[in-house]
Amino acid sequence: MRAASSSTIDPESAEAHSRLGAALLYLGDVQAAEEPIFRALTLDPTLSEAHDTLGLYYWMQFLPGSGEEHWRAVELNPNNADALGNYGKWLWHQQENLGVIPYFERALELDPMSLKRYLDLGHLYGWANMRDEALEIADQIESRFDDGESRMALARIYELTGDLDIAVAWALKAQEQEPDDIDKSWLVAELYARIGMFDEANRYEDIATSFNLLYWSRDYDQMINIGEERVLDQPRQVQIWYGLARAYTATGRYEQAVHVLRRQDLPKNALIDARRGNGLEALVTLADALKESGSVELAQEHAAQVQVLFAKFRDSGAGNSWWPNLYEACCLSIMDEDERALATLERVNRSNGLLWYPLLMDAPCFRKYREHRTYQAVVSNYEERLADLRVRLPATLERFEASDQAAVPAAD
Repeated sequence: MRAASSSTIDPESAEAHSRLGAALLYLGDVQAAEEPIFRALTLDPTLSEAHDTLGLYYWMQFLPGSGEEHWRAVELNPNNADALGNYGKWLWHQQENLGVIPYFERALELDPMSLKRYLDLGHLYGWANMRDEALEIADQIESRFDDGESRMALARIYELTGDLDIAVAWALKAQEQEPDDIDKSWLVAELYARIGMFDEANRYEDIATSFNLLYWSRDYDQMINIGEERVLDQPRQVQIWYGLARAYTATGRYEQAVHVLRRQDLPKNALIDARRGNGLEALVTLADALKESGSVELAQEHAAQVQVLFAKFRDSGAGNSWWPNLYEACCLSIMDEDERALATLERVNRSNGLLWYPLLMDAPCFRKYREHRTYQAVVSNYEERLADLRVRLPATLERFEASDQAAVPAAD
């Protein structure tokens, strides 16, 4: 996709400038998007589309005001599905759950042939532990769409509901339909890795060179070798920086983890309203590494800041989801509030989705609980669910007619 230059569009068309700005944001050219976005608003300050695009621009720059711009776009045009969806996503990053649903539902109502609208709502339901609602969205996707992208969407929703055997089946069907699409092969590999089937994952992506799969296999040394090269080649990919910091922390290289995360402007980027979920995760990693390196007071200050946000997420409709509970438990551990940490950790067992096993096993904040029955119960619950998924998988693949001869595991 190539965006038109500002010299080739109607200089007096606010819509044209706004769409150019949106296209540049989509292409990742954030700096170039600034001029056409603000030109559009100069030409027409009441253009809903331009305010929505400005919200995206602020969000991508970690600048305050993104939520206000998305909301202004909704006020100007309550039927702007993009603005409704983007405001809902911004609201979710403020640790809201149930309050987001009306915006996603209205966006879907206005744009019922957009797979993105179904996926947004299904994704929210999955993260919030609303399994029945997520599965209803999956049924709607299956009945209305039939292409590789919709099958990937189904895989992601079933992953969030904890039905990873079904997620693998849909990912394989997506990959069968578009075998040359690396994103689909990557998804198959990731889902196999999530349930501990690394030989099968390796058929779709080379584990030895896959930063993502190395995390699931807990091969942190190799992850560090690859990550230290990739951050030089892809310095704007924050996921690589955050993953590298996790690997440093898991292997006791705390000063390196702190250095990497501070280069990503943490804690600031995790505490402003333009924050991301992965920024909150990274701030917990920073607090964990700081405490282990001896900066206890600062570590506990950061942990207290982010613990409030995870508690808000949990209390606003995701009370049984593993994600806020696991990270809040880690924060409470860093704060030396062990009784509260263990009570929060125990709630993880109520989650439909599967927690991130490397975090549970290797984050320093959980090490002091390894002999505690609550921690051991969480580990056992996870491992039993994984074993069950591996046993169920062959029959699931047969039922979905998803072919992968290597997917039949030995009996556990």
